[in-house]
Amino acid sequence: MIAVTAAFGGLRGRSHAPAKGGAGRSFDQGLFTVEVIDARTGHEKTGLAGGRTKVLAVRMRVTLKDDRSHAVSEFLEGVMAEPKPGSYVAADNELTTGLIGGQKTSELHPRLPAEVRAVWKIPETATPSTVTVALRQWEHKQGFINAEYYWYAGKGSRYSAKIGTSVRAEGS
Repeated sequence: MIAVTAAFGGLRGRSHAPAKGGAGRSFDQGLFTVEVIDARTGHEKTGLAGGRTKVLAVRMRVTLKDDRSHAVSEFLEGVMAEPKPGSYVAADNELTTGLIGGQKTSELHPRLPAEVRAVWKIPETATPSTVTVALRQWEHKQGFINAEYYWYAGKGSRYSAKIGTSVRAEGS
């Protein structure tokens, strides 16, 4: 039995390095399948006073693989920008939006592709030409206090993919 398993690669160690690629390719992060569409910089209204701040926005096509709906904000727990190798920045939950059929949504539904526009505030002088989006691997875990299972992606989770894409400047 061991010889047969080994012959088909069952005893080889598996690489835990994140998959790498660019926009237009789908990546599996456990709970979601994610495809980066594009990235751009621009300005967004923030706060009640209507001030404007410079942002980096990355559009992604997201498909939920679970049997129940999850919030867009929950999806963001598994999405980070990587401005430099090993340094990760979370998206701004207030500015991030979801769209299904052109309509805003705060929920992602099972097997229904949605567009999520993840947004990061950046300095006014920043002009990034590329961005790397790092996707954390979602794990299905059993609860400590009860026997229920839940999905988790947090600071201790490994990265399943790193997606590099060019950034279009505002007005281009």
